[in-house]
Amino acid sequence: MKKIIIPLIIVIMLSLITVITLKIMYNKNKLEIALKQQEIEVYTDIKLKEIIKEDINLINDYKIDTETIGEEELEVKYKNKIFTYKEKIKVNIIDTEAHKILAKNLKIYNSSGENVTDISVDINTALFTSNDKYLAIAEKNGQEFC
Repeated sequence: MKKIIIPLIIVIMLSLITVITLKIMYNKNKLEIALKQQEIEVYTDIKLKEIIKEDINLINDYKIDTETIGEEELEVKYKNKIFTYKEKIKVNIIDTEAHKILAKNLKIYNSSGENVTDISVDINTALFTSNDKYLAIAEKNGQEFC
C-alpha cells in the first residue's frame, strides 16, 4: 500500500506545480489591449487590427460594424507565445459630420412600407436624431426645426 501512495502523492504534487506554473505564465503573457482610437465615425470601413495600438497576433481580425451610433462591444482573440486569449473591448460609434439634405422633401412611410405623407423640408445643413419611432430634424446654427 505504501508503494502506491508515495508515487501517487508525487504525481499529484507535480500536477499541481504544473497547473500553478501554467496559470502564472498565462497571466504574465496576457497583453493590455490599447486602442489607437476610442471613437469611430459612423459608416467607416475599418477593421479591428486598424484600431489596436500594438502589433499583436490577432486570431480574429474582422470588419467592425459601424452602422449604428453608440457603444459597440468588440471581441479580440489573440495569441501570445503558447497561449490564446479572448477579451472584450468597447468603442463608441459617433456621427460628427454635418448632413446635407439634397431633396427638400421628406417621405413618411408606415410599418407596411406605404407612403403616408410628404413633408417639405427647407434645411441645408441638417442635424437629426431618432428613437426608432420619431425623427427630429433641425438646421445647424439655424432656426428651422421639422
